[in-house]
Amino acid sequence: MARPSAEAALTVTATAVGLHRRAVVAGLGVVVGLAVMVGLGVVVVTGCSSMPDQSAGPTQPRYDVAPYEVGAEVGTDYAYELTTHCGIRWARIDGHWWETDPLGEAQAHPPEGWSNPTRHGTIRILSGDRAEFVRPDGRALVFHPSAAIPPGCD
Repeated sequence: MARPSAEAALTVTATAVGLHRRAVVAGLGVVVGLAVMVGLGVVVVTGCSSMPDQSAGPTQPRYDVAPYEVGAEVGTDYAYELTTHCGIRWARIDGHWWETDPLGEAQAHPPEGWSNPTRHGTIRILSGDRAEFVRPDGRALVFHPSAAIPPGCD
């Protein structure tokens, strides 16, 4: 097998070095591009979190704190996401199940005008045996403590 000429070896070496440099530059471009995108993402996320959404209420309520769990105080208004998917009958308030007269198709769907799967509003414990959920439009439901556990739904 014949050896390549010095000129051919230099051409191959120069091409390899050029390709390597392009790869390094392209790689840096990708890294810089990703860093810029991540930086913009942080700005967008931070920007969005500081802008209140006055129409919809919280998107991910914390169900492990009051008013859902023990610690809700009588007479205090709490932001509340009422489950409506299987009709409106049950609410978890102060660590216990409370019940209202059923609204909707007997554990099938919420009634017309109620969002699905939840409805944002406020809940206030009025006394030891009475709590009131109020929608943003002012419509209210009264709940009473229940010894029953809500049935599952499909």
